[in-house]
Amino acid sequence: MAEEFKDGLFRVSIDTNIDVLKKEFFTKDEIKELFKELEENMKDDIKKEIVVLRGLQDEIKGEISTKSQKIKDEISSLINEKSQNELNTKQRELDSLQKELREKEQELISRNKDLENLKKELNTKTQELESCNNLKQELMDKLREFHRDLNLELYEHYQTISKDFRERFGAIKDDCLKNFIVTSGSKKSIIDLYENIKTSLKNNQAVENGVMEFFDMLFGAYADTYSLVRLEKTSNFDEELHIRNNAKGREPISNTLFMGFKDGNMTYKSIVE
Repeated sequence: MAEEFKDGLFRVSIDTNIDVLKKEFFTKDEIKELFKELEENMKDDIKKEIVVLRGLQDEIKGEISTKSQKIKDEISSLINEKSQNELNTKQRELDSLQKELREKEQELISRNKDLENLKKELNTKTQELESCNNLKQELMDKLREFHRDLNLELYEHYQTISKDFRERFGAIKDDCLKNFIVTSGSKKSIIDLYENIKTSLKNNQAVENGVMEFFDMLFGAYADTYSLVRLEKTSNFDEELHIRNNAKGREPISNTLFMGFKDGNMTYKSIVE
């Protein structure tokens, strides 16, 4: 376009020079008129060139606009594609989290059901425990009542034994019920009373009236407490289990005078004839 513009000016100049060559002299007015014509021709050419340039400019602008829009569309497409990919990724993460949440909710519901069942079971066990405690308390009350009655019975029976024996024996204090319960309820008192009876029988001495019966009552009251086991009656003599009161030998037992007992590995032998 610029070359065409230069060519136009050159043609104007040539044409003007040709006209000039036809005349050798010009008046001042002719010169003015010549320059005016030249100026008008140049203006027309410039206008034409401006129109061409504007068309070219519009064409370039349109091409640039088209390419720019194309690039923008491509960029937008890439952005949208990337955004869509990110959106899909986030959606998958969200779906995964929602699935995990639903699973956790189901697990929580299941645990709540288990908790409710445990609460019901606990309430049942608590009621059973309360019932057992009430029963235990009732049994303890009865046991205390039984021990009170038993101790009272033992105390009253011991009081029937001669005062002379009670003073000589000394292991059991019977000045009051409290002292009697404390002293008679020990394993040592049971063993001491056994030894006292055994000594009398071995020496063919009469056992104080009521003493053997009292031993049986006392042993029965505290055997479980001290894990004591009464020996059984048998007709076969065994040196590990029996002591004869007035003879030696292994003849069959004719009579058991006093039943012994076992305290763990310790045997308190029965007195036999």
